[in-house]
Amino acid sequence: SDKFAIYPAMREAIKKFIDGLPASFPKNDRAAFREAWSGYIDMLHRDGQITDKQAHNWEGPARYPRRRGRC
Repeated sequence: SDKFAIYPAMREAIKKFIDGLPASFPKNDRAAFREAWSGYIDMLHRDGQITDKQAHNWEGPARYPRRRGRC
């Protein structure tokens, strides 16, 4: 198995997570961002969309990226 095969799945999860955040999500609240990421990963794991290894090793985005058209 390719050791880098995890990255496309992780990139897709991060994209879906960021795109799913409401516009009112506090941009400067890193704790809230980390908590939301953790809950998202737990949901993916419970639903069987990611493996145990992925759930325990995926780190969230380093910071909350701004989306175009949002302040």
